Amino acid sequence: MKISLAINKEQLNNIVPIELKGRSQKEAARIATTSLLAIMKKRIFNDQGSVNASGTKLGEYSDSYLITREKKERRTNKNINLVFSGETSRELTLGVNEDENFSIGFIHEANGQKKNPNAAQKAEYLEDPEGLNYGDILLASDEEVDLWMEIFEHELFERI
Repeated sequence: MKISLAINKEQLNNIVPIELKGRSQKEAARIATTSLLAIMKKRIFNDQGSVNASGTKLGEYSDSYLITREKKERRTNKNINLVFSGETSRELTLGVNEDENFSIGFIHEANGQKKNPNAAQKAEYLEDPEGLNYGDILLASDEEVDLWMEIFEHELFERI
């Protein structure tokens, strides 16, 4: 089956012939969202310094906190990296809601095992103006959303 697809709004006059790959939209969305999760984790839990969705580094650890990290045998890079035990990173995961839409977030139970119920609360505290106020960390950036769309389209369509 061959169809034509407009690449984007600016290129409505440049139609590109494509062919469906045979994947369902749901499967393409799952692949794209799984890729987005990995990309977001790399930005959020980065040894060289975590970055929020608008591209701003979160800052630097205080000298006293770096001593605590060193005593616990954790990374002592001065840039805030949101990695201590790795628990929060492991619990940020792909989920499926009741409408069978994919999402990224924290789960409290998986495969019968209880997860850390405080992971979502910790994440909210990082973004909360009354907390650490690092900005929108757990939202996908505009670039990440664009990349999700590229992956989704790549998984769903094949150019001829």
